Amino acid sequence: MKNEIKNIKNDKFLKNIFSVINEKNHKVFTILGVKIKIVRPGGIKRLLVQQTDIINTQNKILNMLYDNFDQFYWRTSCINESVNHIFEYMTGIELNYDFIKEREILFNPQRAPLDHYKRYEFATKNISEQDKVADIACTCGYGTSILGKKAKEVVGIDLCEPVINFAKKVYGSENIRFYCQDAQQLTLDETFDKVISFETLEHIPDPKLFLNKVYKLLNEGGKIICSVPNETTRPWANEGNKFHFRHFTKEQLINLLRECGFETENIFQQYKENNYTIEKKETDGDMIIAVARKVKNNGEKYEKI
Repeated sequence: MKNEIKNIKNDKFLKNIFSVINEKNHKVFTILGVKIKIVRPGGIKRLLVQQTDIINTQNKILNMLYDNFDQFYWRTSCINESVNHIFEYMTGIELNYDFIKEREILFNPQRAPLDHYKRYEFATKNISEQDKVADIACTCGYGTSILGKKAKEVVGIDLCEPVINFAKKVYGSENIRFYCQDAQQLTLDETFDKVISFETLEHIPDPKLFLNKVYKLLNEGGKIICSVPNETTRPWANEGNKFHFRHFTKEQLINLLRECGFETENIFQQYKENNYTIEKKETDGDMIIAVARKVKNNGEKYEKI
């Protein structure tokens, strides 16, 4: 793979990142979709900057990277240094193996890993057009944007400030907002009908602390939709993922949610060997997905949302 990369002709690729047009009285530089025109009337240099559609340009560049560098953003050992720097310049995010391993940085949700995409697709089937939704541990926001196509309003939250800055630029819209906050120290002064939090609980030292925060963020009868790695099929100690504190069995997840004020309505499994389908079956899959409703402190149910 490395040898293939070294032999790639990057002329077309580089022209989309940086190009210069020489005209009679000026030069026009195009850098990542930003045009800089240097004009010299009467020998006096003036600088005029004209902004173009940066996101379209970035998408074009990213697509070219995919064509040339086979899933470049997580296989950093196969990326030459110049592409590394280009990515960091475009996103403000440092590209390194440990970081990218747990965060997919995408300009296009359609390029998300299939298991991730199908989880967000599943979530959209469990929210309504009138819902206000929080997507906690949203990473770069591509899943938040998927939710925003259906929900009335979506707020994406992630711990990493560069990632949130990226999300604001790429996926922010009239009904989508992003905030940089620690999931265990949420301070949002608003409430939600649904909270989506995929692949979060295993990353948190004290998941109860997080779920107690979620409980307070949800309206009466609101729901949390969350996913965790299945301890039965993916034992945490054996897998050795240094980003995870633990994995969960179905029973452990249900008990944890109950202890934090939630009644589990449905448990689904996601199956890697079956193209990451999400199904309600007893057979253990690779991931467990729970849909749970907030209940009153005495266990009484709120009205359904």
